[in-house]
Amino acid sequence: ALYAIRHEVGPLMKDAEADTGKYTYRYVTLPTVVEKVDPVAKRHGIFIHHQLNGDMLHHQLWFNNALCETYDIVLPNPAGTAQGLGSAISYMRRYDIVTSLGLVAEDDDGAAASIVRPPQTAPQATQTRPSPRRTQTTAPVTTGDDDDVNEDF
Repeated sequence: ALYAIRHEVGPLMKDAEADTGKYTYRYVTLPTVVEKVDPVAKRHGIFIHHQLNGDMLHHQLWFNNALCETYDIVLPNPAGTAQGLGSAISYMRRYDIVTSLGLVAEDDDGAAASIVRPPQTAPQATQTRPSPRRTQTTAPVTTGDDDDVNEDF
């Protein structure tokens, strides 16, 4: 069922942009993940349930009305605010659904891929020296009693 879901949903389209002040990035919002995943998962008997339990997000994955997987996810909230907790819940729910089902977001890294990079120079030719001759400096290990085993290995 998970394989079918992953292929029916396909890559999720990034539909929002965040600005950190230093850079911007695009991501898939939780409503988009739920909208795209729920109908397909339902057809295949999969349901993911999340419940808040203190500073943890409790995950349950159900298949054909049977609980198959359960675990808790720590919710980071460094600022200790309600807004920080809400953001952590949305973030973890989104990533938990995507990772639990093996989904991926579309690759919109076209701009980075089009950056012109300077050509790499060929490595300088170096002279090769013949390998030093290896000699055995310890006696070989035998298969007799423990007293016969060479402990240098």
